[in-house]
Amino acid sequence: MKIIYSWLKEFVDFDWTAEELANKLTMTGLEVEGIERTGAGFKGVVVGKVVSREKHPNADKLSVCMVDLGDGHPVQIVCGAPNVAAGQTVPVATVGAVLGGDFVIKKAAIRGQESNGMICSKSELGLEEGKSDGIWILEDSLIAGLDFATILNLKEDYVLEVAITANRGDALSHLGVARDVAALAGKMVRIPDLSIDPKYLSQSESSEKIKIEIESPEACSTYVGWYLEGLEARQSPEWMQTRLKQMGLRPRNILVDVTNYVMMELGQPLHAFDYDRLKTKTIKVKTFSGLSFTTLDSKSRQLPENALMICDGEEPVAIAGIMGGENSEVVDSTSKVLLESAWFNPSSVRKTAKKLSLSTDSSYRFERGIDHNLQTIAARRATKLIVELGGGKASFKPVEAVAKPTPVLELTLRFAQVKRILGIEIPKDTIHQILDSLGFKMVGENSTEMMVKVPSHRPDVTREIDLIEELIRIYGFHHVPEAETVAVSYTPEQKSYYSEENNLRYLLNGAGFQEILCNSMIPKADAELVTSEIVPILNPQSEDMGIMRPALAPGMLAIAVKNQNHGLADLKFFELGHCFLKKASKRYSKITGYDETIRLGFLLSGNFMPVSWNHESKAVSLFDLKGYLNAVVGAFQFADPVTLAVKESSYYEDYLTLNVKNQEIGYLGKISKSVQNFYGLKQPVFIAEFYLDEIRSLKPKVARYQELSKFLPVEKDMAFWVSKTVAADEMLLAIKSVNAEFIRNVIIFDVFEAKQNPDQEKSVAFRMTLQNPEKTFTDDEIEGIMNAITQTLDSKFKARLRGA
Repeated sequence: MKIIYSWLKEFVDFDWTAEELANKLTMTGLEVEGIERTGAGFKGVVVGKVVSREKHPNADKLSVCMVDLGDGHPVQIVCGAPNVAAGQTVPVATVGAVLGGDFVIKKAAIRGQESNGMICSKSELGLEEGKSDGIWILEDSLIAGLDFATILNLKEDYVLEVAITANRGDALSHLGVARDVAALAGKMVRIPDLSIDPKYLSQSESSEKIKIEIESPEACSTYVGWYLEGLEARQSPEWMQTRLKQMGLRPRNILVDVTNYVMMELGQPLHAFDYDRLKTKTIKVKTFSGLSFTTLDSKSRQLPENALMICDGEEPVAIAGIMGGENSEVVDSTSKVLLESAWFNPSSVRKTAKKLSLSTDSSYRFERGIDHNLQTIAARRATKLIVELGGGKASFKPVEAVAKPTPVLELTLRFAQVKRILGIEIPKDTIHQILDSLGFKMVGENSTEMMVKVPSHRPDVTREIDLIEELIRIYGFHHVPEAETVAVSYTPEQKSYYSEENNLRYLLNGAGFQEILCNSMIPKADAELVTSEIVPILNPQSEDMGIMRPALAPGMLAIAVKNQNHGLADLKFFELGHCFLKKASKRYSKITGYDETIRLGFLLSGNFMPVSWNHESKAVSLFDLKGYLNAVVGAFQFADPVTLAVKESSYYEDYLTLNVKNQEIGYLGKISKSVQNFYGLKQPVFIAEFYLDEIRSLKPKVARYQELSKFLPVEKDMAFWVSKTVAADEMLLAIKSVNAEFIRNVIIFDVFEAKQNPDQEKSVAFRMTLQNPEKTFTDDEIEGIMNAITQTLDSKFKARLRGA
């Protein structure tokens, strides 16, 4: 929100500099983010009268003018504007004048003709964007020689950029900020003049010209309409245009400019309808759904469900609180206007604006809450300015439709509670002064407490603690003394999974991984690569934050791209976070159709081992990822073995799921080429994710201790031919199941695939460690175990003993 220093001083008296004002406002919670110094962007410019104009003898497009600068001695100026003519009153930059901050006007000879200055256009004076069509022709009543900056009232001024929090909708105007300034200065706020000169009022009432019906009282409690006629859509005065430009608004004509001016002055959005373009002369405030409506920016918009509309009978002419319609727009020929000033429900405006992706100055204010009692005041102020500056007459009184009475809230403020919360005692007379300046009215008081009426412009104040906050932010936090000691309470962690997650962090940090934290909201395109079961956000801040992430992978890949773009290729990081899917969940019985899980994900890319003097570099592979997986699986100590299953996935190549007793607990894989290209990754990336919620439901292994065997172990190697589709892990588990008591360990030490193998087989070699805790094995016992292994693998996998 932009606040103009001089405009603010019209509401309240204070003698602080702009910098001092900014500091004081910031300490009250209205943070000033910047101060811009404004004023005339020129000096040495005066009013001139063109005495004569002749064609330049040496240039077809130039004119030689004699211009009176008020001293009785006209000077010669060469001008290239096509619209210059004798008898005009114009702004003239004299010799020595400065334009645009550093451009100095000098005496010059142009095509052989002497020129002593420059006749200026608006753009040359910095008062119009782009390039003006010609010189600026002024009113004839202006006296030659007068300083032009003084005439335009372009005095030195300041524009403060104030950051307004969502709860302070009342501060989105000069009046709103002035209330805080008044409280700081110990003054009262001045309300702008609302009296309308009787000569600008007709004898009729607006009710004779328009009727108002509110059909959606929950969305619109108050609607004020004021009829004006005999108007001219002329330009607004320079002082108003200057202020609007300083506020970042583009002046158009007096009818539109006044509505913007009053909005910035008082905080009430207004809208002007061309009365002659309204058909039935009955305004209905009602909801619509699915209708196509063309707004003032000439864009056709599909209305969302239950969009509140302002209608001319049954036909919509404006989206309530957001933007008017092209079918009722004020144009240059407009002479009759219906001025709208209404209160719309913040929730209704917010939902419609979000669904239309349409934010305006008007909707921004309605979404944060407008003063319930400001509608008639703002309408009167705007009507006064329009008729007094733009001509015409207004009806004697407006039409005021009130569907719901204005809510009144009274709060009790206990003096002892103020001291208890703040730790200091604020004098009672100071409390009165602060609350009075902010608009709070005292209802009653005794020695221990007071009751105040909350003003309608402060819907955010609903409790006693809010009143106390108002007191301290104005009284000043510097009055609160610093504590000499700080009490800290250390409470033990109550949930076991906190320590479990920390243990995982310690494990992965020790293995060289770095923890990352990614946003839970990701772009839709990223999410749809993972699954179609996505959870969209109804009111996303941006398209890049439109979907709740269905997996950790998209966020980790985005981080990988950033690292890659900064020249970091060897990546090794992990994340613990929540993921969201649109599917049924056993954990959420009250929220059907959605599932939220906690996952552990980690990513590998680049080199597993950098080049060194004693070894070559080694690129990361799926087996490196699996090795870290085994370490994490080992940390959980499952009672049942973890198996791997090969599955198809468009997101991954070599996609494997981790399962315990047919329950999937995670996966690992190499990012597919299509996903790699989507993110712009230049090297292979490997990702794994664990489903921690599933893992916590599994039965843990019970630790058992036994005496070390006194008898030496025996190692035996066996190799088997088996189909390439058989997982070696499954064969390993089958071997262990033959005689778990004596087979202490099994490893795979060789896998061989012949290039010319018609049967599409592979050879898998196992090394088994056999040990009997009570005696030494005999050859027959060992052979029996080996035969049992062979038979088991044959029956389960049709495996043949190699060399048999």
